[in-house]
Amino acid sequence: MENAQKAAMHLISLSQTSVLQGEPIALRFIARPAVEYGQMQVEVFTAAVANPSSALGFGTVPSHPTQDELEVNIVTRDLKIGTYEIGLIRLHSPIDPGAAPQIDFVSGRDFPRQLFEVRAPTDSARTSDQLLTHVAQFEEGFRKRFATPIDVRNDPVSPGEEFSVLVFVRDILIGVAMRFDHFEIVPTNTGLDTEDAVRFVNDFLRVRTGTGLAFNYDAATRENARRSNPVCVVHFPAVLASNVEAARDYCVDEANTLLLALSLSRDAGGVVFEIVLVSRMNRQAVKYGIASPYVGNLLVGGLSGENFESVRTYLSGITSSETNRFLVSLYREARR
Repeated sequence: MENAQKAAMHLISLSQTSVLQGEPIALRFIARPAVEYGQMQVEVFTAAVANPSSALGFGTVPSHPTQDELEVNIVTRDLKIGTYEIGLIRLHSPIDPGAAPQIDFVSGRDFPRQLFEVRAPTDSARTSDQLLTHVAQFEEGFRKRFATPIDVRNDPVSPGEEFSVLVFVRDILIGVAMRFDHFEIVPTNTGLDTEDAVRFVNDFLRVRTGTGLAFNYDAATRENARRSNPVCVVHFPAVLASNVEAARDYCVDEANTLLLALSLSRDAGGVVFEIVLVSRMNRQAVKYGIASPYVGNLLVGGLSGENFESVRTYLSGITSSETNRFLVSLYREARR
């Protein structure tokens, strides 16, 4: 497998790099391994865009134009006008049951970048070198824009300081990194654990009951809790602000606006719970916690809603009517 990957560094080619929509492109793989694989999978990604994503993926039985070559056709019929890159080539379904189940060849790691464009009939065709230059220039320009400080001062000539900011968000699962002009959302693939909740339960059982019960908080419980309480991070690489509080307020506001957009695409709210700001001048850091405080009635007793008859009446009305249950649930969410 290692020899095949080394050979692939120079032996993957496209029959053409500029096509009209619908014209096929032959992808030739001149690194055929010693073991015969029945299927070749190809993943094509968008290029020269802020966030490259999968545009086309297919698997097929490759042809064998020569003894040492494999070839498949990339069908461009469903691709939009734009620039694309071969991101992954995977050989799988080996004939020999003792062989590795699959071999992956990744762009940039196992073979040089292979780009092609789907152009409009009125556009001039570009060579592979021109496409590489175009994509490299776009990526460099986007990196520079991302790293350029965003100025949030009210007066652009007033004193200011640059900060790198991390906004931590809970209760929303993000699996794909997304980069915008001046910030990015970063998946963490983990979340918050619930050890404090288990500790509270154990303390209550120990102090207030005679059960002698206590629940363990093992590694499996912690991992399950983190999966159920996902966390992502909104990263602002450079914010120029009058002070740390102004930088914090700007980033929290931007993060909350992003969370509104994500609530439409992810069906999840997301809540900011921590912000870390690092001075780019002296590397000193400050952390702000945003708690979710109790916002209900702070008084206790019969005159403050803790009346048995009132609660029993409410409970009876809710349990006897799905409409009542729905309306009260809306009220509770609005109060929350």
